[in-house]
Amino acid sequence: MSILKVKTREGYTIKVLSELLQGCLKDACFNIDSKGISLIGVDTKSRNGTILVDLELNKDNFQGFKSPENKSLPIGTNLIHLHKMLKPIKKKDFLTLLIDKERPSDLGIKIGPNGENGSTISYLVITNVNPVEVDVPDGYTNPIKTTAKEFQKLKTLNKLSKQIKVVSDGNVISFFAGKENLWSRQVNLGEAADEEDEAKEKKIVYSQTFETGKIIRLVKMAGLSSIIHIYTKPDLPLKFELNVGSLGKIRVYIKSEETIEAERDDEENQSGIVPVEK
Repeated sequence: MSILKVKTREGYTIKVLSELLQGCLKDACFNIDSKGISLIGVDTKSRNGTILVDLELNKDNFQGFKSPENKSLPIGTNLIHLHKMLKPIKKKDFLTLLIDKERPSDLGIKIGPNGENGSTISYLVITNVNPVEVDVPDGYTNPIKTTAKEFQKLKTLNKLSKQIKVVSDGNVISFFAGKENLWSRQVNLGEAADEEDEAKEKKIVYSQTFETGKIIRLVKMAGLSSIIHIYTKPDLPLKFELNVGSLGKIRVYIKSEETIEAERDDEENQSGIVPVEK
């Protein structure tokens, strides 16, 4: 008998999602309840975290969804191992996630052309990962919209420099990478203002710097949705929001290098550490 049985025809979408997640986080605790599957995850590379993932998959969007009644079921997992188990999924494969009463500490992953006949099943040990308690940033308005095809152009910035400068005038968001006096490249996303406004001087409303690797990892998003929304606000992390196929939504927040440095200075001041001048 199954404690959990979740079935979807969008197995390939879940595979792409797992690849994106493993690029942002190491471990995660998925929460399954009467609403569906959710995840709040923060990378562990720093005390306050630099990347936050907010995932919501709606129960009603799955072909089958059986979970314990009137309670939440936490499932901890190493995301690298999860992606390895999902890697064999092909474009039209069904995916079924299950937990049997006989094996309550294992997550079953069934993959096949129709979810049953001719399927293969793998098991992943459920780990003891605690849910993350963190406030999700709020207060964003007016996203910049771009297509998945355009968003993939960010790949061309990879390895050009260690950092990417992100600048926006509210209509277009630009990503700059390069090395001083040697080379540079710029990717613009969004739609420029009307022609009558082009003659006016553009007002920069957002300008922050990010680690190149964190931006490039997000290119995997292009496999989840045709449209990606990008939100900017000077005092908040850079926010990316998009659909996960027809299953739900994912939001990824990335702190800028300026924000990380400011938080580090605050921690040193609060701890009484005096920086040594070089």
